[in-house]
Amino acid sequence: MMMLSGSKGNPSGSPSVKKALPPLFRALQTQLREEYLQASIPSQMKSLRILLKEFIDPYALHSPETQQVLRTLFESTIGLGYINPWLQPPVQFRISFIRYFIKQIESCNLAAAMVDFVVVKIEEILQDWYEELGKLSTAKVQSEPFYRLYDLFLYENENNDQIPIKILETEGGAFVSEGTTGLVTWEASIELSKWLIAIQNSNSIPNNSGLSLCKESIKWILELGSGCGLLAVAGVKTFPKLKKYIATDGSKSTLEKCRENYIVNFGSLDDSIHFEELDWVTDFDKFKLLVERCTNEFGRGLLLGADIVFDKTLIPPLLNLVRTFQDVQTQTAHFGTSLLSCTVRNEGTMAILRKVLEQERLENRTVHSWENGFVLECSLIL
Repeated sequence: MMMLSGSKGNPSGSPSVKKALPPLFRALQTQLREEYLQASIPSQMKSLRILLKEFIDPYALHSPETQQVLRTLFESTIGLGYINPWLQPPVQFRISFIRYFIKQIESCNLAAAMVDFVVVKIEEILQDWYEELGKLSTAKVQSEPFYRLYDLFLYENENNDQIPIKILETEGGAFVSEGTTGLVTWEASIELSKWLIAIQNSNSIPNNSGLSLCKESIKWILELGSGCGLLAVAGVKTFPKLKKYIATDGSKSTLEKCRENYIVNFGSLDDSIHFEELDWVTDFDKFKLLVERCTNEFGRGLLLGADIVFDKTLIPPLLNLVRTFQDVQTQTAHFGTSLLSCTVRNEGTMAILRKVLEQERLENRTVHSWENGFVLECSLIL
């Protein structure tokens, strides 16, 4: 267990000095905040598991150091709603999270009691947690859909509250629901959204992009496999001169969820957003016509796809679409680009992807990566 260098708060009422928490704690705290807002299953929160193991001393639950940790963890999760009312996951999730957290501390207390026979009153050291649990459990809460919050902070309201992206999803994160994988948000979509939003503070696509695309020059976007719509919301907010965003998917139910989430985040639909059912194999002509029309009408475009490379049999038709997009853009001297965000589940599938990219004469380079995935920027080899 790692020891802290300072404390905040003291149950006895004597003065205490708040000191900086270790860098590892701060990094895990940031990760915990993200997992909490995304309503991850508490028992599967890696950051919480490490924080409890490394920074909670079961033999000193009343110590100033442990109290500081407990208070900071409260502020990083449940307490977020006190600061910004928009940072509140579903009520039932919050209840579940608090109960799980209390149970973990109770387990620590029990383990310590078996050694020194001293039982700490958990209600005393977790007073804020118990109070919030009481409020949530007794409040008259109307039935609410399951949703996750992504604190990518693209805009603020009139009260200067930073508004996260809110995405309605299938509760529980089932891999396949209603015959599609698109009713939950996948990691590659989150990572690509984060990377695109970095453009907000930059004049060009950052981090190794070979084309140096100015964000003002992107006039339209076509997304393959739009899923729940996180990338659509992030994309529309990222590019200020965007004239059209076309969200496509092979599933009608997924497109409806995407449409619903667009309305949740923007209040209504407008002429700049379009939803299109699209099968990569049977709807090739429809795809090509969309690309030609948007290129002629708007100019430079951007093709997006996140977590759509999971079946090797779909790679050839997928890259046929990418090649067609690049051909049309190049022939009209607009030179758009394509971004594919991939989570690596099978190295063999990724190898096939690279091979077919070469066969289609598509140059590709990694412009962003994370622990188990990457974003490829694709352009035509002239």
